[in-house]
Amino acid sequence: MKTIIAYFVFFSVIAAESSAAFLPEGAFSADARGTAGASFLKNISSPKYYALGESGSPLPVPEGFLFNPGSQYCLQKNCIYAAYQSLYFESSRGELSWTYSRDEGFYSFAFLSQSYGTFDKLNSKAEKTGSFSPSDRAFVFSKSFNGEKLNWGLSFKLVQSDLIFEKGWSAALDAGLVSLPLKEKDASYSLYFRNLGPPMKIGSHSDPLPFEAGIGVLKPYEFLNISAEIKFPSYDNPYVAFGTFAPLFSSSNKNFELRAGFNPKNKKQLGWASCFSAGFGLISDYFQADYAYVPYGDLGDTHRFSFSYFFGKKKSDSYQEKKFRTQTLNRMFFSDKKFAAAPLLNLSSSEYRNLGSMFAGEISSCLKEKNYNAQTEDSPYYGEAESYLPESPKLFCERLKADYCIYGTIKAAEKKMYYEISVYDHNKQEDIKKFILESPSSYDFKKAAYKACSYILED
Repeated sequence: MKTIIAYFVFFSVIAAESSAAFLPEGAFSADARGTAGASFLKNISSPKYYALGESGSPLPVPEGFLFNPGSQYCLQKNCIYAAYQSLYFESSRGELSWTYSRDEGFYSFAFLSQSYGTFDKLNSKAEKTGSFSPSDRAFVFSKSFNGEKLNWGLSFKLVQSDLIFEKGWSAALDAGLVSLPLKEKDASYSLYFRNLGPPMKIGSHSDPLPFEAGIGVLKPYEFLNISAEIKFPSYDNPYVAFGTFAPLFSSSNKNFELRAGFNPKNKKQLGWASCFSAGFGLISDYFQADYAYVPYGDLGDTHRFSFSYFFGKKKSDSYQEKKFRTQTLNRMFFSDKKFAAAPLLNLSSSEYRNLGSMFAGEISSCLKEKNYNAQTEDSPYYGEAESYLPESPKLFCERLKADYCIYGTIKAAEKKMYYEISVYDHNKQEDIKKFILESPSSYDFKKAAYKACSYILED
């Protein structure tokens, strides 16, 4: 990992040095406004990113490679992502991408297209003789790598600007990394640059690409997540953007979240109304739908939509992948739900009654440490509810008004302890997980309970 980081830092330094030839005069200040070519590259095809005020570059999402190559992610083996944006002055933008997951990381391929509307073609007498529609396009290839403490990635873009009468080509490189949270409530950090490449030349005129670098942070709290980002665009002053998102309702495999953002980059030209954005998203195991509303003052409002479809179940997630998405995916499914863990039963005798109670207590402690709502045996009606097990976990959940109930059996065999655990979803009225753990002896029950807690919260 140290070698990877060293290579990345070395590459970033070289890239920064070489970019000096590609930057406009007065770069990273207001003096450089209006100097960038292929300006559509400033626009990221991600409703979630825009709803968060263009912050959240550590987010693990299917379109993550568009704003930080280190954050690309796919819930299943394949992700198809389609996005459409209705922009101001009749312009629009579309994107189609495919992400493929491998053990070492992800591969992504994308096609981006932006249309600037239809314009009248006039002759020397100002008479309409036809119409034309200028557009921009980009083809993107991205590769990310999973590490023990961070993920990093690179993207290559082939860019075309078509002004009908003249066309121009260029190429650009993106690079980024994301730190992995070591604990449930730890923040994730990101570092990236985008659009490093030679100027876009159209006819005899050349303009530098809209190079941008940034540093981001994503911090989870009990009921919401907060993102912040410092941006350094070569074509404007540096600025800070903020965002937040929180689950409105969730289940074991679906989550609906609300989002809001604040970005002051256009305040001077378009007023305070242009600083705010909002949106929502629906996330499940097999699809994700997102929407963002971003106003631009007198220029009008923009609406951004996207839909992702996931398919081809992966054999298993690597340990690094699980850490990468713990905060923003798994946790949001359960964050506002109530758990109840029942003492494990020995159906043949009461020999391990105390051990079963202690095991359930450790699971509850683990859930509480991770900021989940977990009831204990001290809760009212617990003793009565326990009598319904193992025959009726439904009644157990109903009596305790819990969303998820954890129950099971315990037995000893061949000098080992075996814990058979089931998780009952009261909304679905069925068991959604079943697994068996073993430990060398009854003295290792705490370690087994915390392992069970991890399995319960895994996707």
